[in-house]
Amino acid sequence: MARQKHTIGAIVLALLTTAAIAQPHPLDSLKNELIISTASNRINVLLAISQYFINVNLDSANGYAEKAMQFATDTKADQDMARIYSQLGRVKFITPSYDDALDLFLKAEHLLKQQEPVNKNELLRVYSNLGAIYERQDELDKSLHYYERSLSLLNEDDRDKHATAPSALHAPIYNNLGNTLIKMKDTVKAVVYYKKGLQYALDIKDYLHAGNLLNNLGKVMIEKKRMAEGYPYLKRGEHLREMIHDDRGLASSYRNLVIYFIAVNDLDSAKHYIHKTTSALKKIGDLTDKFGEIYMLLSDIYTREGKYDSALYAFKLHVQYKDSVFNGPKFRELARVEARYEMLHKSQEEQVKQKSREFKTIIAISILISGIIILLLLYAIQKVRSKNQRLQYEQLKLREEKLVSDQNNLQLELEYKQKDLTAQMLFLLKKDEFIHKVIHRLDTVKKDLPSEVQSKLLRITKELAAISKHNDTSWQEFELRFKEVHKDFYEKLEARYPELTPKERRLCALLKLNMTTKEISSITHQSTRSLEVARTRLRKKFNLTNSEVGLVDFLSKIDQ
Repeated sequence: MARQKHTIGAIVLALLTTAAIAQPHPLDSLKNELIISTASNRINVLLAISQYFINVNLDSANGYAEKAMQFATDTKADQDMARIYSQLGRVKFITPSYDDALDLFLKAEHLLKQQEPVNKNELLRVYSNLGAIYERQDELDKSLHYYERSLSLLNEDDRDKHATAPSALHAPIYNNLGNTLIKMKDTVKAVVYYKKGLQYALDIKDYLHAGNLLNNLGKVMIEKKRMAEGYPYLKRGEHLREMIHDDRGLASSYRNLVIYFIAVNDLDSAKHYIHKTTSALKKIGDLTDKFGEIYMLLSDIYTREGKYDSALYAFKLHVQYKDSVFNGPKFRELARVEARYEMLHKSQEEQVKQKSREFKTIIAISILISGIIILLLLYAIQKVRSKNQRLQYEQLKLREEKLVSDQNNLQLELEYKQKDLTAQMLFLLKKDEFIHKVIHRLDTVKKDLPSEVQSKLLRITKELAAISKHNDTSWQEFELRFKEVHKDFYEKLEARYPELTPKERRLCALLKLNMTTKEISSITHQSTRSLEVARTRLRKKFNLTNSEVGLVDFLSKIDQ
């Protein structure tokens, strides 16, 4: 009951604050634009595709940014390098690989400051991301410094342009300022910045950053035990992120909703959002440390329920995922970076002490060899990845071809059975016509024959007429074959209209075969007038009396 109240309140609040309709995915149009793009516009399109993938598939986002880098290098488009460094930095930031991201953003900052005129929008993004990196590395003073520079530059740019509407960058900058202030334990000021950013985002319908800000506000309120305030923020954020298909953001929203429902002791809802969180993380291919957090929360839920075996199993999964992080590629990358900086630090000490030219040479050779090895490894990894993607594509293509072939075979089989069924009815029609012709000729001939022969011919004509009129065996065979072709027709017809008589069901089957009134009359020995009356009764039973829908069209769709 509590869960229903929360859900209804959140949905109403979400409907009051958002009335947008999700836009279709732009990926296809971007790829089409890439095909026809000119050399001058190719880098812009590649970076746009990379930005599309940044919340969907980081490998693809990085791959398209690398393609932009290669194209800029080949065409000597130095003016675009700053934007490319910035995009690669965003990818590394999300991975996360903060040292690499910091290096890329500092390169972008250096190039942007050398340009004339300065690309203020891109410089704003670089400042904002540098602030975020320093915040993640707990260098909070540097983080605030870059965020304040971002905000100052943004306000300056708005004044220069005499802007009448808020910039799209206000929301993310206020969000990042709030994140840093949370780490500095200034929660009150952080909430103020979050709310400012949320208002900016909603004013310009920037639902991506609005979702981030709502999620952060909900998280803060829950941490401060203000559950009634926190839950609506989380549900509004979930609603916006589902609307724009922000899978990465949804994983965070679902996780915070798990924490909320545990806090209010609604364990069934908490488990529901545990499942949604793991599904979202698998969809975006996130790292295993997120799974470790989720299994720790699941262990807490099972403990509260008294399911200690399940709680222990979930805790073991938490430990397993946590260990896999420290033994996996992410930790090895961190160790490699730390080792590299440690080596450089020691080499500097040795240079100061010994001033040995020989040692400098050894360091240079070591760095060169390391670079070659890294390049070879990257080349091998890319080659294996390309091969796997090609194999997956070929397998998918084969499955699609098999599916199309199976569908074609089923369609051909259905058409064959339909033709066979129609042919049988035509055979019955021709047979009846032949019997009637024989009867007519016998009636003509018997007038000139002796009376005793006439009586025998009369008996024969009656028997032939009886055969034509009471052809139950043929009808039974027809209905058997009809059910083979249209398996569910009689069942659905009888289920929806149980008041139909056997003759009316038989008439429905003949109409299903698109037979004319004249053809049906020849088979059933009913007059066309009687059949028209029967059709009118059927339309009345099917509620088609005042409808423009034809009886044949209606029956053709009843088993679909």
